[in-house]
Amino acid sequence: LKDHLFKEEEINYLRTCTQESYWLQNYHLILYSPDLMSDLEESIEKYLIPQKIKRALCTKVRMQNQRITYLEFYKENLSQNKAIIRDIDMVKAEILEYLELKIQESEEMFELEEDE
Repeated sequence: LKDHLFKEEEINYLRTCTQESYWLQNYHLILYSPDLMSDLEESIEKYLIPQKIKRALCTKVRMQNQRITYLEFYKENLSQNKAIIRDIDMVKAEILEYLELKIQESEEMFELEEDE
């Protein structure tokens, strides 16, 4: 979706998968579909809020609060263009940077112990 590798018919098929089990796919479908982003609250309602929350919407205050929590969480993250699935090269670079810092920290600790 991010790289626009899907054909229109494939994206249209993805749009039919509204079950809760497709939440990860649907999150990114919204994120990378300008028309879904333009109507963000409706898209979140359709694709990301669990059915049990939608069904109980009018009956229980607790469920209404959960719906609002879901809506706010997804709205904030989608509005900030936060992808859940990250670029593998970026993750690899961050891991290597972390390991380099850990090695540097270990070396500094070893040097401090030698000085004592």
